[in-house]
Amino acid sequence: MTYDAHVNTVQWYGTPLFTTTDIEIVRYPDRIVLGSMVLPIVQEDARSVFARTNEMTFSAVDSTWTFNGLAGQGSGTWIKK
Repeated sequence: MTYDAHVNTVQWYGTPLFTTTDIEIVRYPDRIVLGSMVLPIVQEDARSVFARTNEMTFSAVDSTWTFNGLAGQGSGTWIKK
């Protein structure tokens, strides 16, 4: 599934992984692709998804998402395309 996502807040600790406030997030059966980041899904249900690597976490519940990790942190909203 592909989502149109809006970035409400973001703080980078180094080089930004994306630079626009409107991005595309792709949810595959086993992973989330957010900008240049690929995070394996470790838990999901009908309303939420949680994906992580040893450097970053991504979670989404209903229409909101957040990420946190070595590259930075951010949050926003998403809707299915």
